[in-house]
Amino acid sequence: MKTCCRSNFGSGVTALALILIGAGVLLLLDNFGFLWIDRVWDLWPLALIAIGLAELLRWSGHRELER
Repeated sequence: MKTCCRSNFGSGVTALALILIGAGVLLLLDNFGFLWIDRVWDLWPLALIAIGLAELLRWSGHRELER
């Protein structure tokens, strides 16, 4: 039972790390002039959609394992 909780905690930390890395890459590309952050911010609803899809897939995966 503890391994289940520990793996859930690890996946949250991994997701946070990937978000921070992605944000850092975007800011670095903006500093080098390859990307314009103001245009990227127009697409912020896509982040909400991606998070929702990830949660839905995670939930459906847990349901499959319970069967």
